[in-house]
Amino acid sequence: MTTKEGRPHKCKYCDSTRIIPGVNGSPSEDELYTLKLQDKIALLGCFELVKGSAIWSCADCGEWVQDEAYLYDESNSELVQAYEDAVKNAFDNLEVLNEAEMRKLNGFRFLRSYSREYLNDGFFELEKTAKSFLIKTSDGAKHEFVSNSLIPIDYFGMMDDYLGEEGTKEFEVRINKEACVAVATRVAPGKIQVKRK
Repeated sequence: MTTKEGRPHKCKYCDSTRIIPGVNGSPSEDELYTLKLQDKIALLGCFELVKGSAIWSCADCGEWVQDEAYLYDESNSELVQAYEDAVKNAFDNLEVLNEAEMRKLNGFRFLRSYSREYLNDGFFELEKTAKSFLIKTSDGAKHEFVSNSLIPIDYFGMMDDYLGEEGTKEFEVRINKEACVAVATRVAPGKIQVKRK
């Protein structure tokens, strides 16, 4: 891309139009973490914005926009204004969530992420284990989820919480640039199946 513009219109990796601004900060900051969970911002970490920094991210696949026209450049007033407006809009529309709502939103994000990776073949299952969970694909392959966190996190429990009492939820996910609807269902205690609608 050679022309300089403000906000990108579409992600080149998945074709999503949900492009969000990246913001400096840590997920330990409550407001930033909540906005990240709500797909209103992406976190840049503690890096200082300098010319050439990626400042836009895709809310669906998480890839950063690397096209030169959209990299940070303080001399590009249209870009800077679009970025500052997007950040302000995100904070202005912050929805305060309680702990249970945060767990469900985390569960949704995990299910969406696994769906992007494993839903190509039609369906996959998640099965709770003593310390983690297994991902079983439609071809019978099994992958054990291993967290790199030093703190035990109940990933499966968050996904199960997201399904709620009804035990099933539909959500949008982009797979190979195609917008799809996935259906996640608790098929048994400790087992969730995800398939395309």
